[in-house]
Amino acid sequence: MNTAVYEIQTYIRNISRLDPQIPSLVPDGIYGEETTESITAFQRKHLLEQTGKVDSDTWNKLLEENDKALFAFSEPIQTAPVKNGDFPLKRGKESHLNGNINLMLLRLSDFYENLSGAVLSPDYTSETERLIGVFQSLTGIPVTGETDKSTWNLLSSLYLLLTEES
Repeated sequence: MNTAVYEIQTYIRNISRLDPQIPSLVPDGIYGEETTESITAFQRKHLLEQTGKVDSDTWNKLLEENDKALFAFSEPIQTAPVKNGDFPLKRGKESHLNGNINLMLLRLSDFYENLSGAVLSPDYTSETERLIGVFQSLTGIPVTGETDKSTWNLLSSLYLLLTEES
């Protein structure tokens, strides 16, 4: 088994959990047809030269996308008692976390003009949905207006960072 190939396959497997356009594979350390197909799909998706081989550009993008995948699948950052089952949060779904989302958006609106309009509310309102969509767009994650774990983690991280600095 080649450990470098195993690592590449592990990254592809992590990335494919977030992106169904990238074929998943079971890491085995053998750079075979499945690995070549997955790498080629990854390269196509990220507008890299489609060789099926991992060059430096592909490697750097693999590292970046793997980090995003690991962050998305990590445990929710604790700004309030959170369970994985709480997600996604969205308009019409009652949750004790809705007020926290509004609080974090309100705090971020002090720093980001694009997020103005946030109000303290215990509900996931249409304005909450709009602002989450703006936040998702600003951070480069898929814009849904719903707060999934990736959105929660980015929002919480930025909120905690800005709260610590003040």
